[in-house]
Amino acid sequence: MDLTQLNKFDFKDDKFDELVKFVSKIKDAKVDEPAHIPMTQLMGLRSDRVEPSLPRDKVFMNAPNHNGEYFIVPKVVEKWILTNNQ
Repeated sequence: MDLTQLNKFDFKDDKFDELVKFVSKIKDAKVDEPAHIPMTQLMGLRSDRVEPSLPRDKVFMNAPNHNGEYFIVPKVVEKWILTNNQ
């Protein structure tokens, strides 16, 4: 029996004893260390500080399409709506 079957119990029948045995197994389980370590314990947060931005020529250097201020991308959402609403 596993935890996913607990919702199927009718506590008026003889399976109540089975449930009690299962819960006692969980209670008696030996655990030496936590099963997981939250990421906040492994990595500290970096300080929030203002740093200089990259120059625009370097930012747009590998961009397939731009106007010098913005990346130019296709209107994917509009195309998706038009093709899927028919």
